[in-house]
Amino acid sequence: MVFWREVRDGDAKIKDGTIKIRDGKKVEEVVFTRKTLAVFLFEPRLNQFAVSFETSDEKFLMFGPSKKRGADFVLLAAD
Repeated sequence: MVFWREVRDGDAKIKDGTIKIRDGKKVEEVVFTRKTLAVFLFEPRLNQFAVSFETSDEKFLMFGPSKKRGADFVLLAAD
């Protein structure tokens, strides 16, 4: 799983990711490898779920299907 987000000047503090150019924009890239540990926390709606990559369940990411990308699941968040 790979996450990208556009980087604005003075905005990036990279720890384990990298900065790359994608479609002419600077983006931060974070790669979650196949054996990255994660925990399913809850399902707020049908086909949406929360996953935590932290030791605490207070921080999590929400995933669900995208209306724009068909059946593909995407990160349901705004930067």
